[in-house]
Amino acid sequence: MVNAMILRLASCLIALLWSEPAYSGAWPRGKGHGFLSVSHEETVRQDDAEAALGMGGALEEEPEIFSFSSVYAEIGLTDRITLGLDAGQDHGPDTNQAILFASLNVTPAEWRHQIALEFGIGQREYPADSFDAANLADLREAGTELVLRPGISWGTGFPTRFGNGWIAVDARLVMRQTHGDRIPKIDTTIGIAPGPRSLAYLQLQYSDYPDNPPNYRLVPTYVFRPFDWLALETAILWDAEGGDRMGLRAGLWLEF
Repeated sequence: MVNAMILRLASCLIALLWSEPAYSGAWPRGKGHGFLSVSHEETVRQDDAEAALGMGGALEEEPEIFSFSSVYAEIGLTDRITLGLDAGQDHGPDTNQAILFASLNVTPAEWRHQIALEFGIGQREYPADSFDAANLADLREAGTELVLRPGISWGTGFPTRFGNGWIAVDARLVMRQTHGDRIPKIDTTIGIAPGPRSLAYLQLQYSDYPDNPPNYRLVPTYVFRPFDWLALETAILWDAEGGDRMGLRAGLWLEF
């Protein structure tokens, strides 16, 4: 479960259009405007999930649960520059990563297509048992390593008969200094705002970790905003290829 957190917010209303994604990506956050997301997800192996739902074989033992908690924040430094924090903890093993980043929008505000360049720097902390203990040559002591994360985002909005929509592509390369890993990640999102207080979108998450096949994860998401400054996120996580997990994510979004 997500640890208890105390969140202090400014008492002003949201200034961004709800028709744009809350994770700004290619769109600048806007000077003085902020966003905060706290989320938690749990996944299990697909065979275990299907057995538990009565869709497959018998569940022979308690399924292993994989948990991940994250905090994501943005603040508009200027009308074009957005500063942010992207932090997460994998609870098995307890690997932590926190990245501070800056995003620069490079297209005119009136253009339909928006592009932003991003650069992040941070730290990853890992325990000794985060490596394969069967391979003695791969054993390393627990420690930390520098992480660099350059990226580029593209997005565009469009009208539909069901509400304002958008499509976005966010591409990043995670570079871990100590172990030399180079991990490409690409998130492709298509969404719609069917009403003034709701969002629905589908995201395809691509990642390619060393010594693993490329992973393609589908994440259909629904977001409901009961107040101008608060939204509730629910999502389904499903590895379509290159992985074998499925599960759920719940989160809180706060905009100010």
